[in-house]
Amino acid sequence: MRPRISKLPYYARSASVLLLQLRRGSRLRALALRGPISFRNGLSFEVSSFLDLLILKETIYDDVYRLSDLEGEGPKLIIDVGAGIGSFSILVSQPRSSRGRPCWRSSPTRRRLRCSRQT
Repeated sequence: MRPRISKLPYYARSASVLLLQLRRGSRLRALALRGPISFRNGLSFEVSSFLDLLILKETIYDDVYRLSDLEGEGPKLIIDVGAGIGSFSILVSQPRSSRGRPCWRSSPTRRRLRCSRQT
């Protein structure tokens, strides 16, 4: 992914939000875009690109999928097509949250599906 100059302030803000929310041992791995990273809230993800990091920031901290709407009543099953690294499906299936929904996920590549299974 090639960053656009007009998006640089957004990328800088996103990077700072992520670095503050990552556990100390994960910060260098996130900057190197290699390996598993762990957030302070206990979630871990395998990342391999800057886009992976942006997706995590937007899913977890910006709530772009409006996961907060799933609190309380909601669908009994969620299907995540094109799950990528699994950020959405992992968040909605967290047993310690009130969302705790079963989630089936698929990804177009085996590597991505394998990464989402590991987390």
